[in-house]
Amino acid sequence: MTTRSPFQSPRARVGTADPGASWTLPAARFGVTVVNDQTITMSDGVRIVGDIAYPADLETGAIAEGEFPVLLSQTPYTGETAESNDVATAARYFTERGYIYAKTCIRGTGRSGGEFVFWSPQIGADGVELADWAAALPGSNGTVGLVGFSYLGIAQLYTAAALGPDSPVKAMVPACAGGDVYRSQIVDYGGMPSPIVDLIRTFGQVAGDRAGAIGVELADAIAAGEDEAYFRDYWRSTTVGDEAQAIVDSGVPILQWTGWDDPGMPSTLELYSALQNASAGRDLFAPMRASDSTDPRYQVVVGPWQHGVGLSDAATLAWLETWMSGAGTGLAESATPLHLWEKGTSGDGGTGSWLETSAYPLVSDYSIAALGDGTLETTVPTATSTTTVDWAQPTETGASVSYDSEPFAEGLTLAGPVAATVWASSSSTNLRLITTLDDVAPDGTTSLVSNGNLVAGLRDLDEARTWTDSEGRVTNPYHTFLDDSPLTPGEAVKLSIRLDPVITDIEPGHSLRLTITTQEPGPILPTPAQRATLPGVYTIHSGGAYDSALTLPVVPYRSFDTVGSGEVPAAFVFEQGGE
Repeated sequence: MTTRSPFQSPRARVGTADPGASWTLPAARFGVTVVNDQTITMSDGVRIVGDIAYPADLETGAIAEGEFPVLLSQTPYTGETAESNDVATAARYFTERGYIYAKTCIRGTGRSGGEFVFWSPQIGADGVELADWAAALPGSNGTVGLVGFSYLGIAQLYTAAALGPDSPVKAMVPACAGGDVYRSQIVDYGGMPSPIVDLIRTFGQVAGDRAGAIGVELADAIAAGEDEAYFRDYWRSTTVGDEAQAIVDSGVPILQWTGWDDPGMPSTLELYSALQNASAGRDLFAPMRASDSTDPRYQVVVGPWQHGVGLSDAATLAWLETWMSGAGTGLAESATPLHLWEKGTSGDGGTGSWLETSAYPLVSDYSIAALGDGTLETTVPTATSTTTVDWAQPTETGASVSYDSEPFAEGLTLAGPVAATVWASSSSTNLRLITTLDDVAPDGTTSLVSNGNLVAGLRDLDEARTWTDSEGRVTNPYHTFLDDSPLTPGEAVKLSIRLDPVITDIEPGHSLRLTITTQEPGPILPTPAQRATLPGVYTIHSGGAYDSALTLPVVPYRSFDTVGSGEVPAAFVFEQGGE
C-alpha cells in the first residue's frame, strides 16, 4: 500500500468553526431547590414518578420567580427512592443558569408503575406525554429540551420518533446512544452475545427488582439462543435508528455525542448519516457522499472518550441555547456538523486534534490490503495460499495468524469504516473470526487501530443496507442476523467482517498488521448452538479467486485541516459570561 493518487479519495468537505460567533456562556445566577416524588399519570392510567430541580433565589432558597425552559430526562437508573434518582447532581449546572430540570423514572423502573420492557418504543409514547407535562409545569416558559446519555439518550430518540411536528420539544442531546442496540451492544456486530448481556442480567441493581426480573429473563433468552439472540421481532420493534425519517419529521434539532471507545459509536455515526439523508430526502441508509448537503440541526461529536465520558455541560448548554432560546452561537449555521477527534501519534505527543467535516463516511473510494502468505499486499496475489487457525484462546499455539504490510514511507491516515473480506472454511459447520488491526512501529511495538468479529453462520448480508465503494467492495457490512446458515465442512465461504470506524494517523515508517484469532481472552458467551458448532480447525484462503482483503479508508498522511486540540471541538468553545 502507498499513498499515491489512487488512495487520495474524494472526501467530505472540511471547515473551521465560525470565528464570528460572539455569544458567551451564561453565568450561574441561581441556586437549586428540588421537589421530589412528582406523579404524572399517563393516558393509560400508569403513574410515572419523577423529581424536579428548580432555579432558586440565591438569598432565600425559594423557587425563583419568572419563567424558564425545562429539561427532561427519562432514566431507568433510578433505584427506589428520590435520593437514588439524585436530580440535583444532574441538574445543577443547567439549573444554576436558568433551567428547570425534570428527571423521571422510566415506566416499570424505580418508583414508576407499569411494566418495564428493555428498549421499548413505549418510552417514546411516554416521552411525548411527559414533554407536554414538562411544558406546562409552573414556572415553565413552554419550551422543553431532552438530555441524558446511554439509556437516557436512547429514550430521547424514541421520544423524537413519536413526537410529530410542533411539539414543545425544541432541542435534544442524546449522548452515548446510537440507533441500533442489538448490533452495537448485544452482539457487537458479530453475532455472539457480548458481555453486555451479563450487565442486563444484573439490571435490577440500578433499576429496581421489577425491572431486574425482566433483565434476567431477557439475558437468559439471549444466552440460550432463543429468538432474542437474533434480529427478529423483539429487536426489529425496538431499533430506533430505523425510525430516522420519523425523528427528522419531528423537527427537533439533535446533537449526538459519543467516544471512539464507546460500543455505540458506529451506530451513532450511522444514525447521523441517516438523519442527514432523511432531512435531504435521500435513501435513509445509503452512505453519504462528499457533495451531499447537510442540515445543521443534526450534529455529532466523536471524541477520545469511553462510554458516559465526553462533551462538557457547557457545550451541551450551547446547543440547548441555540435552539431553545435563539442564541447566536453559530451552531445553527454550521456547514460542517460532524466534529471528529483524529487520534494523535508520537509525532505530536499523542494529543490528537479535532476536525470539522460534513459527510459520513468521509471517503467514497477505498484501498485494499490483500491477504498474502503472511503479508498484506496492494493487490490480490495471483497464487493461492492457506493458513489454519484453531478454535482456542489466543495465547494457545495455532490460535492466531498475522499478516503484515510493508512500512509506509510517507505514512497514511485512515478515516472511516474499516472492513475485512475473508474467505474461510471449517472442519465443522461453523466458525468465528476476530480481526484485529494494529499499527506496528519500527521497533515492533503495536497499538490497536480497530477490530471486529463475525460468526460465519450469521454471515448473510442485507445488501440494501450494506455500504460499498465505487468498485463494489464492501466497506460497511450490515448483517441480517436472522437465522443460522450452517457451513459445509471444508467448503470456503466469503465473510464480510465489520471493524470499528477510525480516524487515525499511521506514521511514516510504520506498518499495519492484521491478526486473526477465534476467541477473546477469558470467558466467552456463545449460545448453546454456537458452543456445539464452533470448535474445529479453520482455514483462511487468500490469493487467486480468494480475494481476502482489508478495505481501508486511506487518505494522505495528516491531510485533514484540524481546528485545535482542546477538550471539546472548536465549534463548541465559547467565552464564559460575567458572573
